[in-house]
Amino acid sequence: MRKRFISAALCCAMLASGAAAFSPLTAGAYGIDIMNFDYDDNIGFEALGSAKLEISSDGGHSGERSVLVSGRSSESDGAKISVEMAEEPTAYNATLWVKSDSACKLTATLGGQKINSANVSPDTWTKISGKVYVEGTESELDLEVYSLSGRDNFYIDDVSVLAEGQQITTPYMPEGMNMIDNGDFESGELSPFAARGCTVTAAEASAHDGSFGASVSGRTDGWNGIEIDIKDMLVSECNYEATAWVRLDDTSVDSASFYLQLEIAEQGYDTRYPSVTKFTVKSGEWTEVRGVFSTSDFAYPVNAVKLYIGSADDNNTCDFSVDDITLAYTTDEVTGSSSRPVDANPWVNTELTPLKDVYKDYFLIGAARSSDVGEASQVEDDMIKYHFDIVTAGNAMKPNALENTKGRFTWDTADYIVNKSLENGVKVHGHVLCWHEQSPDWLNYEGITREEALENLRTYIFDVMGHYKGQCYSWDVVNEAIDGITDTSTVSGILRDTPWRRAIGDDWIEYAFMYAAEADPSAKLYYNDFNLDDATKADAVVTLVKSLQEKGIRIDGIGMQGHYNTTTSIKAVENSIKKFAELGVEISVTELDVGHYSMIGTEMTEEEEILQAQKYAQLFQLYRKYSDVIDRVTLWGIDDATSWRAKNCPLIFDKDYQPKEAYYALLDPDKYLEEHPLAARTTTQGIAIKGTPTIDGTAEALWDNVPEYNINKYVMAWQGATATMKTMWDENNLYVLMDVKDSLLSTAAADAHMQDSVEVFVDENNGKTTYYEDDDAQYRVSCENVHSFGTGAVEDGFNTAVTKTTGGYLVEMAVPFKTPRTEPGIIGFDAQVNDDSNGDGNRTSVTKFNDMTDLSWGNTENWGELFLTINGERDDILVNLDGRTLSFDVPPMIINDRTMVPFRTILEALGATVEYQEDGQYITATEGDTVITMQINNPVATVDGEKVTLDSPPVIVEGRTLVPVRFISEALSATVNWNAETRVVSILPGEY
Repeated sequence: MRKRFISAALCCAMLASGAAAFSPLTAGAYGIDIMNFDYDDNIGFEALGSAKLEISSDGGHSGERSVLVSGRSSESDGAKISVEMAEEPTAYNATLWVKSDSACKLTATLGGQKINSANVSPDTWTKISGKVYVEGTESELDLEVYSLSGRDNFYIDDVSVLAEGQQITTPYMPEGMNMIDNGDFESGELSPFAARGCTVTAAEASAHDGSFGASVSGRTDGWNGIEIDIKDMLVSECNYEATAWVRLDDTSVDSASFYLQLEIAEQGYDTRYPSVTKFTVKSGEWTEVRGVFSTSDFAYPVNAVKLYIGSADDNNTCDFSVDDITLAYTTDEVTGSSSRPVDANPWVNTELTPLKDVYKDYFLIGAARSSDVGEASQVEDDMIKYHFDIVTAGNAMKPNALENTKGRFTWDTADYIVNKSLENGVKVHGHVLCWHEQSPDWLNYEGITREEALENLRTYIFDVMGHYKGQCYSWDVVNEAIDGITDTSTVSGILRDTPWRRAIGDDWIEYAFMYAAEADPSAKLYYNDFNLDDATKADAVVTLVKSLQEKGIRIDGIGMQGHYNTTTSIKAVENSIKKFAELGVEISVTELDVGHYSMIGTEMTEEEEILQAQKYAQLFQLYRKYSDVIDRVTLWGIDDATSWRAKNCPLIFDKDYQPKEAYYALLDPDKYLEEHPLAARTTTQGIAIKGTPTIDGTAEALWDNVPEYNINKYVMAWQGATATMKTMWDENNLYVLMDVKDSLLSTAAADAHMQDSVEVFVDENNGKTTYYEDDDAQYRVSCENVHSFGTGAVEDGFNTAVTKTTGGYLVEMAVPFKTPRTEPGIIGFDAQVNDDSNGDGNRTSVTKFNDMTDLSWGNTENWGELFLTINGERDDILVNLDGRTLSFDVPPMIINDRTMVPFRTILEALGATVEYQEDGQYITATEGDTVITMQINNPVATVDGEKVTLDSPPVIVEGRTLVPVRFISEALSATVNWNAETRVVSILPGEY
């Protein structure tokens, strides 16, 4: 039963005042603001035909009352109301709520134009809504409601007819009247409430006042709780009071803090989570909580508004009960805020060095900003003005934000951003003209002709670029059009299946760039995409750009978005920059952020901040190195709180705009890495013994003396199944035995990698590359012995057997070598255990042998290694270069108490070019700006023209030049470590 909190005196006062059932929006506005029937007895509607109209007190949509339409003798009998129209052509959004005494179909029209129809039932209020375009030739038009499928009684409530862009401002119900059904849960059901990432049930033990309340349990995160969608209860420019009774059910703590909070999804804006009130409750005690929020700053259209209760702390996962939840219109002052209050943020710290000053000789430094405007954006505006050269609107210049309805432009927010930025001396990058997301259907709807779609494409580009002609420094003309790559050598083999492609064809991007070049010749034109550190995708972009260039179509740059994490490969990023630079176009880093992959909260530890800062430092070292082709580096946000990856704290300022370690890394990347040196990359290494086991799913005696290794490095936040592993090899196969510890086996997921399964990754030349070479392969087998394969796998030769065990399963597999192995050696290798720990088809845990990036499916550089031995013993000296154990035709050796290593192999692995001059036996190596010259048997070498004395002179052994490993350390500023026990020399390059 719905609870009411309006007094009889208040009802009488309203009825006596003759308050209108609807009110105008603003002076000069037309239509109906809101019309319901809880304020007075004014029906407002007139009868159509023989129908009879009266106020019904049997319950309305939002209140107690509605209009009852009865006595219908024909299907066209119904109700109508005259609506005042604007004098100019106007689009109106009409909405009304209806129900009937029996199932029927109701239709609503405005001026004879159909708004919409709906199938209506006796038990549920149904919304009829639609848009009608009126030419403005009539001062009034009738809104009519009738049924063409029966003559039964029906009811009408909450009617509005609004000019596009206007919002309802009169509350649906009088002040103090509760609008939430079943907030006391006395129905014994949860609806209309819902669980928020946990378990919520109506329970007698959770009752505060009555028989039932809501029990909230199984919470694993702070945001888990109980929620209700209140969007259709709210109107614009009003305050609302939310109340609830809450009890802490966890007896392990005395008290805990919670939020009564909103989740607001506004079209074209990032979802936000403003607090209504924060409160503390004690274990076993009921506490009443109250908060008031306002809709005055909602950015319409609003797609969803949820009211929910969750923790104020991600570490608080306590169970709690809640009951007697209410929501009512109020004139009381706000206790919370639906936008981040400006005065809660500190002023810009002008003692910090502006980032734009640091990089003024290299490239523009920019940031993306929110769609806040005016006072709400003051701190953001000031931060941008102080630190950055150029700004990107995160959402305000996307197609759905500018022209969601054809011919109806909403420039206000974008105009503010452009004008404010230019006023502050900040350039503007336009984002984005063509994208398959956040774009209205009218541009390229299903069934549109190619000609019409091309006309829409041209008109939209000309309208938008024309509006900002000469004001935008550059534009993302096309965004994220590459996906599902089948052939990187052809445009048709790389393009994403988008509405633009379906409507126009594979040449749609050509037209987009041609139109953009014509619309604003002064703006730089970009193709923008994500994951461009992936070699395959980078190759696809090269193909796209070349195809435009070959046809004489102007494209000025490639935007590398740069949504990275702390395990991102700098080498992979550099490889892509090199590819793009060869095209003769400029490069911009357009959406840079670096998330910490293991973070699930909102605070970073010092260790995590430093790890993130090191990656930022490495990236900016790289960007400076290629500053001749990099025009702009833009951070995708200013502070962690408003980042789209907020839980990973990916930006350089924290939620209070205070500088993090990453800010200081940007000030001087070289210095930061000197003070916070990178940890040497550790590579897990194992030994495989030569032997050929029988693949039958049992650990035969042949496996007894094989070394065992743990697969227990967790990649994801959850910790699930682990395994132990043994390996053998022969000429044709690598053999792997994995004993998996997993208490609940599941293959419920449709995707093979989400099922309980194991995977192995083999890199036969141990290349440690950022992409798969021909010798690399990925294999997978489920706990039910079902095979699936990744890149490079030899499917016919893969043989496995699986046996269920107490507490898990045993997997034995033969993985075919692509090149027969006749001698011992080193291969790149990794193993993985996938675990659906809840049995619900969702992978919750991944454990690995070595690679912590979860990128093993496309990148081999972080894999571990296996030494293929005859009997498990090795006595050679190994060199590990930045995590990769190198193979040599002449091995390192100790000569005159000095560790001597092959010069060419190591220098080339470091990216240098090496030349040998027979006359005089001179060797010259060049790496970047560093030039090294030496002579066989001469202890004096030169490094960049300066003489350096070696501990031991270079020597030739079996046609290879060996030099002291310490010389490499000193000449190239590398870190060199020697482990006498393992006989491994580790070299960590000085740069990156």
